[in-house]
Amino acid sequence: LKLAAQGDRLMGNGPQKQAQAAKDGEPEEQQAPFTVTVLKLSGESREIEGCLGRMRLEELKAKICAELGLYPHETLLCMGTKTFQAEDDEAVLSKLEIGEGAELTVG
Repeated sequence: LKLAAQGDRLMGNGPQKQAQAAKDGEPEEQQAPFTVTVLKLSGESREIEGCLGRMRLEELKAKICAELGLYPHETLLCMGTKTFQAEDDEAVLSKLEIGEGAELTVG
C-alpha cells in the first residue's frame, strides 16, 4: 500500500490530483484524456485522441467528422450493438460508457 501511494505520487496521481478531481466534482477518469478507435464501414480505422469523459457525444461526433471529412447530421455512431440516437448527443461520454479503448463504428 505504501509503495502504491509512492507510485501514485511519482505518476502524478497523488492526493493533490485526486483532491482536484473531487473539487471539480468529477471522477478522475472523466478528466484524463483518452483515445477511441473509429471504424468506418469500409474497414478503415482512425484513432481519435484527446477525448474526455465529460465531453458530450455531439462534441465527439464533431471531432470524428472533422477527422474523416463527414457531416455530423449525416453520421450515425454505434458501439457494439448500441446505435446512438439524437437524444444521446447531449449525454457525456462517461454516461454512455465511452472510455479508453472504446471502438465506435461510424456510418
